[in-house]
Parts: sequence; C-alpha cells; structure tokens
Amino acid sequence: MIKSLLFLSRKGIDSVGIFRKSGVKSRIMCLKEEAEKGTHIDFSDVCVYDIADVTKLWFREITDQNTKKPKQLLTQQIISCFKQNKKELTLCAIPDNQRTVLQIILRFLSLVASHSDANQMNCHNLAICWTPSLCECDGDQQLFDAQKCLEFCIDNCETLFIISVNSYSLSITDTNCPLPHKHEATALVDCGPNDILNRVLYERHLIDPTIVEWSVGEEMSPNSDTFIMRLQSSSFLPIKTVVMERKWRINSLNNIEVIENGFLYESRWSLSAEEGRTRVAHMISLDLRDETNTKY
Repeated sequence: MIKSLLFLSRKGIDSVGIFRKSGVKSRIMCLKEEAEKGTHIDFSDVCVYDIADVTKLWFREITDQNTKKPKQLLTQQIISCFKQNKKELTLCAIPDNQRTVLQIILRFLSLVASHSDANQMNCHNLAICWTPSLCECDGDQQLFDAQKCLEFCIDNCETLFIISVNSYSLSITDTNCPLPHKHEATALVDCGPNDILNRVLYERHLIDPTIVEWSVGEEMSPNSDTFIMRLQSSSFLPIKTVVMERKWRINSLNNIEVIENGFLYESRWSLSAEEGRTRVAHMISLDLRDETNTKY
C-alpha cells in the first residue's frame, strides 16, 4: 500500500475527484487479489482511480491480529476526545502500529488536499470520502462527528502528533524514563567481529534502512563517542533525530561489546568470535513516539 500511496502522490495527485470518482469494480478486485498475493504491480499501466479505490478498500479491511475483526484507525475514543478538545494526548497514547498507519494516511491526505486547486479535493471532501474506510459509524450523527474529526486531523497532521512541553512530565535529562519492551535477536555471520564492529560503528546505514543520515559528533576516547542518526521509516513520516553515547570494548578472546545509550534509547551489541564466523546478539529498547528533535 505504501507503493500505491507513493504512486498516487507522484502521478495521481492532480487527478480531478481522486477518491471521489469510482474506478472499475472488476479491475479493482483484480488489483486487490494481486496485492494480497504479493505480486509485483506495474502501477504505470493502472488507472489512477482504480488504485485510489483499492487503497481505500485496503484501509477499510485492516483487521486486528488478535481478534481478526476489522480495526478502526479512527476510533470512537479519538472522536470523543476531539469533541472535548483533547486531541494531542489521545493520539500519542494509541498503540504504536495504529498511530503510525494513521499518521501515514493523514500526511498523505494532507498532501492531496494541498493540490485541491487542481484535484478539487480539499480536507472536507477527503474526509467525506475516507471516513467509511477509517471509522465504523452507527447513525448519521456519528458519521458527521467522524467526518469533522478526520477533516481536523488532515488539516493539522503536521502538529497533531507532537507532544507539547507543558503536557510532558519528564525532563530531557531525566534518566528514569520508562522504556518499552526490549527486542532481542541473534544471528551467525560469516566474518570476524572487527568487521562487524566497523559496520555497526561507521556503516550503520547499511544494516538499518531507516537511517537517512548519520554523523559522529564527538570522540570522547579511543573507544567512545557520540553518534547522531536521522531516522525515517516511511517517506510519509517526519525525520526523527536520535543522539546517543557509544562505548565499545574488546576482551582477550576478541569478543566485542558495544553499549549505546540515549534519551529513551538503549542498545547493546555482543559480538562473539566462533570458528570462521561471529555470533551477533543485539538487544534494543527505544521509544520514537515524539516527533520533535529536541526530545532526542
């Protein structure tokens, strides 16, 4: 779906009535089947309005992995808080996956609305077309409230997910900030520990595709420095800057440990030499909810 959003943002952004005009049902179903099979789709040969309809259909059919029921990105809780003027904290408190997908589609729709002089689809028109795909409504009043909420979200997507200083209780230097669950992984790599150490320290972008830019800020000692990396997991999401302090050590058995610490960021690499290869163990815990660079 990210590819379809990218295609629409490049080739369909000025199409009159995009998301309002319907595509051809038979072609839409064929596209949907190909997408579900993971088949490569050449969007250049597909009608823009067909792709637009498939995209709306995909968001409408998102299911909860646990309950297998349709998952509403724009929940009644969000709509209720919007009516009470409590938008900010609600959107930052929803589950990570839901917030990320919601933020991607809102930023995309905001981009479409910015071309409304050409496509005649402003925030209000887009909210009318997209509400059924993002929210389940019972009755005309709920539908109207959901449309107004979505219209507001599209129009304010750049600031909607930013936590203000006044509402954030922890300071930037607070070391007691709670971190989410640690993620751990282990792999055997056919090269020496020093080669992997060099990759982790100075070729980080080759193992983490979300890094769009990095730099070494200050070398505090031969085995420690500060590291700055800018992350972007999707072209529809803002770039986030993470600053960390790194320390590494090598013991007599040529085993290497790298420790990385930043605000709401902890990472540990363990590189153990084996016969002709290296056992790489990585543990990481981080929170990238906030969209402001100052926090990191």
